[in-house]
Amino acid sequence: MPYLTMDDYEFKGKTVLVRSDLDSPYDKKTKQLMDNQRLLEAAKTLKELSDKGARVVTFGHQARPGKASFTHMAKHAEFLSAYIGKPVMYVDGVHDSRVQGAIKNLKDGEIMLLDNVRLSAEETLEIDLDQYSNTLMVRELQPLFDYFIQNCFTVAHRQHISLVGFQGIPNIIGRRYLLEVEGITKAAQEAARPYVMILGGAKIFDYFSLLDKVLQEDSVDSILVGGMFVDVCLVAQGYDLGAKMKFLQETDSLAKQKLLDLVPQVKEYLTKYPNKFVIPTDVAIEVDGKRQEIKVSELPTQHMIYDIGSESAKHYADVINKAATIYLKGPVGMYENPEFSLGSKIVVQAIANSKGYSLIGGGDSVTVAKQFAKLDQFSHVGLAGGATLKMLAGKKLITTEMLKASYAKFKK
Repeated sequence: MPYLTMDDYEFKGKTVLVRSDLDSPYDKKTKQLMDNQRLLEAAKTLKELSDKGARVVTFGHQARPGKASFTHMAKHAEFLSAYIGKPVMYVDGVHDSRVQGAIKNLKDGEIMLLDNVRLSAEETLEIDLDQYSNTLMVRELQPLFDYFIQNCFTVAHRQHISLVGFQGIPNIIGRRYLLEVEGITKAAQEAARPYVMILGGAKIFDYFSLLDKVLQEDSVDSILVGGMFVDVCLVAQGYDLGAKMKFLQETDSLAKQKLLDLVPQVKEYLTKYPNKFVIPTDVAIEVDGKRQEIKVSELPTQHMIYDIGSESAKHYADVINKAATIYLKGPVGMYENPEFSLGSKIVVQAIANSKGYSLIGGGDSVTVAKQFAKLDQFSHVGLAGGATLKMLAGKKLITTEMLKASYAKFKK
């Protein structure tokens, strides 16, 4: 294995910097951060290091500047303390003199959480890798540590200083990061056939590098279409969705594209690979706040489409039942609303009951899986959406490459 692992080192009396995955969901109504699986997984590694006598310092990010959920990390420290069963000290800084002093005063077994790394203007600097050693963050923090542990797979594809900047000390792969790599590899390189992908949710702009790969290689058998991908596929087939068309013409704030911009590419896929895509034949619309199902042939409709229909959901379940490998990326409908959760419920429960290898692809995929099944019913529950997609698409992840480089540099 081309990584330095936590089993390769003794940690007692050592000062260890851990890049954890702490980005947490935010309740817009209560304006509070919500407890979540990422914090639980981060706590496991921090507890292990503490129990082994390490002086543990961890940091991570919460959202991005400009978002309502972009905040300090005091609440994260509370959640982590509860999971670990011992206090996690919180310092409201990233690398200033107060932070440095607090790190130097740590005792064996103590755990400290630094503030949101994205509060540092340096975190997202676009510079060459060999320039990171000159940044203030690295110059002030790196000399205080014996080891850096990479345990944040969610943003494994980001070239940010807190992720790839600490190259002067051994970069060790964390327990959760290694679990993600191993779990995704089984679906990326070792997938048994038939291989079924369910592509749903709202963030569909990232699907296309994956689709290019699996379609060209003929490495997937069925692509079950859900979420906003349904709308785009139906338009690509020539359907007028009615009320939903206006929504598709709006620009996505993150991708800076319109969903309708994807139609030509999807039309090309459907023409070239017609037998790969399974598109709903019925959909659920909202009429006076209630669910009502119509055939796709009845489109357009003056009502909004929020889910696949029950007939389509049952057909999806039949396809899933025959699969040897299953990848779920996103819910197939607006599962947060009980009126439109039926499609996701049927699909998730079919995956949970499947005998095949099942990969749940992070974010909303985990949330919807947890809502309709027990997480231990799935083979691998990933915490990362975008990084999982990139790895499945055969793209190199910068943090993984840095872990390999550190292995070559520091291996015993």
